Amino acid sequence: MDDYSRFCVASQLLPLERTEYILDTLEKTIATYGKPQYLMTDNGAWFVNKDKALTRVQMFLKSQGIYHIATGVRRPTTIGKVERFHRTLNRELIKRFRFKDQEEAQEAFDAYRYYYNYQRPHQALGNLPPICRYKLVQRQFPQLPV
Repeated sequence: MDDYSRFCVASQLLPLERTEYILDTLEKTIATYGKPQYLMTDNGAWFVNKDKALTRVQMFLKSQGIYHIATGVRRPTTIGKVERFHRTLNRELIKRFRFKDQEEAQEAFDAYRYYYNYQRPHQALGNLPPICRYKLVQRQFPQLPV
């Protein structure tokens, strides 16, 4: 999720939290939206090793020139916008529908992400959808696709 605009660049329903799935999602997202300057994550094992050795995700980010920021331990407010998105997704989609399989659920996630980014008003953005603010970011950084 873009920190400034709250534009959700990816919402991937994964069968398991595995490094391969995370790297695949990162590669697809970068191919679509360009490279961010940094990526902030929680301290999940696929993002941060307890022994300080680089994880495969950190090695990938470093190879792409993307600075990795790990949140403080037990500090969910650091990534509060993502946590808020999860709460909204849960309330507006997951709890309201039953999906027959993972493919149908991912289609619903994709449709919801479109609605969230392009139509859903956000109080913190003056009741505008995230795309209104994300377009400003794109003008500042023209290497991002329009």
